[in-house]
Amino acid sequence: MPKIQFNASCPICGRRLLVRLELLGQEICCTHCHAAFVAKDSSSLTNSSIAVDKRSSIDRRVDTLLSEQSNRSSRLKFILAVADQ
Repeated sequence: MPKIQFNASCPICGRRLLVRLELLGQEICCTHCHAAFVAKDSSSLTNSSIAVDKRSSIDRRVDTLLSEQSNRSSRLKFILAVADQ
């Protein structure tokens, strides 16, 4: 008898996983990033909830990068000001 599987997406890294049906609703680990999460059929999720999750993830990454760039810029300005003295 063939094993029935469904697609699940890791909420941390976004990797798609094939999960055996008997694991639906149970905690599983991503084979890529090893994050633990409850197995849900990703096809049953609405597209809008997936888009919101991806968007907020992207927003956090952009904020981090902008903050890092701002810190680098401030350090560079300080170094240049000290060098001019």
